Amino acid sequence: MIDPATYDDAEAIGYRATGNWVWRSMMTSSALEPSSFPMRIRSLQELRVMLDSMHQRRFDRFVAELKGLSEAEIEKVVAACVTFARFHVSTFQDGPVPVPLNTMLSAFLASRKLLALPRHAAMLEIGPGSGFLNFFTAEGSGVFRRTQIEVTQSLYLLQAQLNGFLYGARYRDLAVAPIGPSELGNLTDGMRIPHGAYEKTPTIDWRPDAVMTQVPWWRIDTALNGGAQYDVVVANANLYEMTFGAFVYYFENFRRCLAPHGVVLVQDLGLRRGAETLNRMDTLAGLGYRPLVNVVAGKEHRRMATENLLLVTEGHPDWAHAAKDFKADHLPEDVPLVRAVYGLDRPGGVEITRQDLTARVEAALASGA
Repeated sequence: MIDPATYDDAEAIGYRATGNWVWRSMMTSSALEPSSFPMRIRSLQELRVMLDSMHQRRFDRFVAELKGLSEAEIEKVVAACVTFARFHVSTFQDGPVPVPLNTMLSAFLASRKLLALPRHAAMLEIGPGSGFLNFFTAEGSGVFRRTQIEVTQSLYLLQAQLNGFLYGARYRDLAVAPIGPSELGNLTDGMRIPHGAYEKTPTIDWRPDAVMTQVPWWRIDTALNGGAQYDVVVANANLYEMTFGAFVYYFENFRRCLAPHGVVLVQDLGLRRGAETLNRMDTLAGLGYRPLVNVVAGKEHRRMATENLLLVTEGHPDWAHAAKDFKADHLPEDVPLVRAVYGLDRPGGVEITRQDLTARVEAALASGA
């Protein structure tokens, strides 16, 4: 599994291969840089402080948007928290184990929208943050090809630990420099000295197909070029956190790799910093995107916990139902895709509390579930 030193060595190679400093400066988080967020770490133990640092105090708002959780949904969240506990113990080797309910419930809500799309087998995620969406898309979800891009060292390392735990041998980490094996020692088969001092290690040509591919900033074109086609691009809580140059580069190239039925799914626009962010929606329109859904948080009849966007490009089957700009709230409730993704026909469930959910997780762990 990649560690800070290995990542930093690989990034140094990426720096040297980059054409100019402007490109490097684009591939960072403009919102996180001035903050005290730990963008770079020296030890994997430093990842602990990032495990539940997202979406604080939003738990009740997420439950409200879901109109409560069904028993089957509660079991999914509990199972994800149990898997997280196993990941935490195997990674950090001690306790107590945090129960990251805010981040986990945000990921569950996002996964419901994602998995409600009629086609979601191929997925690209930009800036996965803590990477918790994988708890709900790794197994049995119908997501068979998943690619994610991360530009922040500490978050990349957190995602890598989690991806390796969840996907095992079917995980690819493109930050690991592909140096290749040394040629030294390959001639031992032809040696005539019978002393047996040298032995060639046998090898087999085996590598299972990747389900999850993680991409660092210096290799993002691997995900955006080469004929890749995605059913959905996910960009949660980061549209305002990218540099403007990265924002334009991503969305210009998403049009290249989105399938004709493909969409961009956004839950939360991220932390705003400065007046420059105000024109990002106008920029999306200029790049050829229309909002099939554009919802501002806090609308009482929609109960959205955060801002939500569902973006389409010309040629999408629901292009005609999309708004022509981003100036007003837009949620066409007669469009089947919208009804499915945002659960407009979903019955209400249990208004579960943090304490009740924590007790369910603790009981599941005690029972060996």
